[in-house]
Amino acid sequence: MSYNKNGKNLKIYFFFALMLLHFVSFAQDGHRTFGFKNNSEYQTDVTVNSSSILQRGKQVLRIKSTSTVSKISKVIAAGDKGYTFNIRVKSVDNLIDGMGKTLRYNSSDGVDGSNIKNALGYIIDKPVDVKINQYGIIESFDVEKLELATDTLLAFAGIQPEVFEKGKLFGLLADIRYTKNLLKGHNWTDVSTTINEKITTKFWIESINETNIVLKFTSSSLGKLINSNSNGTYLIDNKTGVILEKLVYVVSVGYQVSDGGIVYAVSRSSNIFEKTKLLGNFQNSLSLLGGN
Repeated sequence: MSYNKNGKNLKIYFFFALMLLHFVSFAQDGHRTFGFKNNSEYQTDVTVNSSSILQRGKQVLRIKSTSTVSKISKVIAAGDKGYTFNIRVKSVDNLIDGMGKTLRYNSSDGVDGSNIKNALGYIIDKPVDVKINQYGIIESFDVEKLELATDTLLAFAGIQPEVFEKGKLFGLLADIRYTKNLLKGHNWTDVSTTINEKITTKFWIESINETNIVLKFTSSSLGKLINSNSNGTYLIDNKTGVILEKLVYVVSVGYQVSDGGIVYAVSRSSNIFEKTKLLGNFQNSLSLLGGN
């Protein structure tokens, strides 16, 4: 979010590397299979604290934001060969400080005519249907609904859309299976290259038991405009393969382009905490933030 002297909103697109980081499988024999019951619902709550600096010549804009987004992933079809999840944003609470002004939006309050608040309100209850196979790999998704939601989300500091890509592992899941031969300290490195970026990620097992795996990682992303470094921790439920918690820190520097084609130098630091639970089910008491 930024404003020029005429008060016109400039949509600055902040790429949030770690929000886009999906779990990468490693060299276990074969892939794990996932099992979900029809009508099961998972709630994911994501809290993001970020600080950004945008600069164009002598003009400098500093933005701080705190965002909490709650989403529901519901199994609407289940079969031997895969599942379909209906994913929707349930609520948003957003606080943005920039240019000496503070903007607060809570989805429960509705909208008041502000372009920013209207856009934030637009993402509520815009469902996306994602079909995965029994190995958790995305086979298809509702493109039209996804585009509508994504177009609005990208315009705001602190909120980044979930990215779905055919052939990639569904972001709720981890392709790792507990075995007695899988030990603390086991590590592997993944390198992923696309047209726009190269991502190198090192994973290692911090702790492991029959119930949970705690997985740590460091990652670097080299892009055409943005470079990022990040580190984080995943808490994985061994029974379901669901990633129960993600704790991530990321620093990004580079350049971004506004809707009007204006180029800005940008730096951003963020910390993200994501917690997922099966609704109506007793939850494991282990947490990355403490407690056992």
